[in-house]
Amino acid sequence: MSIRSKIKQSKTSFTRNNHAKKKKNTPLINPVLKFQTKDPRQKKGLISRKYRVNQVVNYGFDMPNFFPWRAEGAVYLSTLRPYTGPQSAFFAVQPGRSAYLRQRVTLGQPGSNGYRLTYYVLVDRNNNNGVLQISLLNTAVSRTIPLNTLPYTSYQPFSIFFSDADVNGQSNVDLEIRVNGGSSPSFLLLDVVTILPRN
Repeated sequence: MSIRSKIKQSKTSFTRNNHAKKKKNTPLINPVLKFQTKDPRQKKGLISRKYRVNQVVNYGFDMPNFFPWRAEGAVYLSTLRPYTGPQSAFFAVQPGRSAYLRQRVTLGQPGSNGYRLTYYVLVDRNNNNGVLQISLLNTAVSRTIPLNTLPYTSYQPFSIFFSDADVNGQSNVDLEIRVNGGSSPSFLLLDVVTILPRN
């Protein structure tokens, strides 16, 4: 069976097995944390508000391609069922295979409680024997989750909290999101990946 046929079959299966109605989601603006200042000297040039923004680029997979994510294996841009915006990332991993998205992220200043890595996921009701791995490579930040414990009716957010010490004080880290296939195909939709200071 060709890759095109497999993806077409995967999308049909995913739609059939997830019976919940597709909800129209309010577009999510790139999350920011606002810091107020009353210093009148900052009204010009620097303006009176400063923003600390999400460090993940193309965090909602809404560009024409994955850039600057590096995509390897059976992971595709999909309009099948995004959480927000026109697209999400769709992992359609066959048994014994693996696929991942990876991006070099430059971390801003941590919040008073470090950082929060958040992602939204949705799996297929039946094709969920694999595992999801979220990691900042070569650091202490890593999580492995069986797909069959993740939601299949609607997207849910998950978060990982980490400190500057957990990344060994590095300002540049490699964020990797990987799906490893199990005994049957592993289908997962991923959307809205953010790293923000945690206060």
